[in-house]
Amino acid sequence: IYERVKEKFALALSYRNTDALVGMFKLRVFGKHSIAYSYDYTTSRIQNAASNTHEITIGLLACPERNVGPTGCAFY
Repeated sequence: IYERVKEKFALALSYRNTDALVGMFKLRVFGKHSIAYSYDYTTSRIQNAASNTHEITIGLLACPERNVGPTGCAFY
C-alpha cells in the first residue's frame, strides 16, 4: 500500500513473504530532495537472532517527474 499526499509526503505499508511487516514515511524537502524512515517488524523465527530494523534514506530526484521522456528523464 502506497499513498502520496500533495507530492510532499508519502506513507507505505508492506508485508514481506512471511518475514516482516514494513512501515515507511517519506518527506519531500527542497523540491528534489527527500528523506525517508522505515521500520521492519520481523515476524519470522529469525527475530530471535536479528530483531526489528530501522532505516533512514536520503534521496535525490534526478529528473522532474512531470516531464518524463522515453528514457525516464526529459533531458535524455
